Amino acid sequence: MSQKNKDLLRRFAEEGFNQGDTDVVDEIVADDFVYNDSTLPSGRDGVKQVIQMFRMAFPDGRLSIESLIAEGDLVVARSIFTSIHSGEFIGIPPTGRAVHIQGLISRASKAARSRSIGELRTRSH
Repeated sequence: MSQKNKDLLRRFAEEGFNQGDTDVVDEIVADDFVYNDSTLPSGRDGVKQVIQMFRMAFPDGRLSIESLIAEGDLVVARSIFTSIHSGEFIGIPPTGRAVHIQGLISRASKAARSRSIGELRTRSH
């Protein structure tokens, strides 16, 4: 089960964020998905909105899974999203600056709530 869940998280990063295929969300994301940041929408539709929001603001964005830890139904990934801020993002006009978002993504069985925790850091080129 651990390897299967790791593969699902990798698939979510690659197909969902990197390729912009929001259909994968319906297959992978739990109905009760919750972002740690309460200003972000929850559930599958919320995840789709966040992916679309990121892809519009950061069209060259790349979500990389840096490390995965799995035990049973629980998987935790340390991830980094990198891009150039070239579109409006949460009301912030494009800056042309490099963006690095470090985060944790967890996936658990349908009995448990899934969460995402992120931290936004920017650097100039």
